[in-house]
Amino acid sequence: MKLKLKIFILIVLSVGNIYADDDYTFGIGFGASTYGGLGTNIGLVSDTDMKYISAGLKGYQSYGGAKYSLGIGWIITDLITDVTII
Repeated sequence: MKLKLKIFILIVLSVGNIYADDDYTFGIGFGASTYGGLGTNIGLVSDTDMKYISAGLKGYQSYGGAKYSLGIGWIITDLITDVTII
């Protein structure tokens, strides 16, 4: 029952209008086979970087329970700039 509620919450959170000019991003996904699981992320986007947090559910077993994961990250894109080398 708890697993169904968590999946429902992830689906509800993913139903929203995301426009190209927003300064945030949101994603939800699932995988099968080797990388099986359910996950979501939300991030803040600027012109040169993106900071995000993520959460996921890797699997559920009746004898072992659920396996969760959390993550944070920072992606930067301005490492190489238009600097003139003399």
